[in-house]
Amino acid sequence: MKIIYNFYHGHKKTVLLFLIVGLSSAIVNFGSFALLWQVMHIDYRIAVSFAYMAAVTVHFFANRNLTFKARNTHTLHQLPKYFTMIGINYLVTLFVVHIVVEKLNQSPYVGLVAAIGVTMGINYTLLRFWVFTEKKCSIL
Repeated sequence: MKIIYNFYHGHKKTVLLFLIVGLSSAIVNFGSFALLWQVMHIDYRIAVSFAYMAAVTVHFFANRNLTFKARNTHTLHQLPKYFTMIGINYLVTLFVVHIVVEKLNQSPYVGLVAAIGVTMGINYTLLRFWVFTEKKCSIL
């Protein structure tokens, strides 16, 4: 626990921005999901998928430009790593939502909250130490 405390105090601004971006992404995720599932009556698995893609777009650009300020590295160097991370988190999200809905008989909303909680730690670690590491842009 002390390691987490010390890390937080050394990176307060980055962690706070990461949480704000995450909250914004979650709002996009929930809003898109509600529109697709409740208003348009699309199957919850499809709605989760499209809502996830919308949230991912907001998440990438906000974290790249605001949280980690990784503008010195060309986007093309970051995207393959980001999509790998997103693929992992997408599978984790589908798995968690499936378990919550099918096994625990809860709402897909509860599943989304649980999935966001599970993937938050994965996201921060991979974004900070892998996706948005500085590599100077040489061409663009």
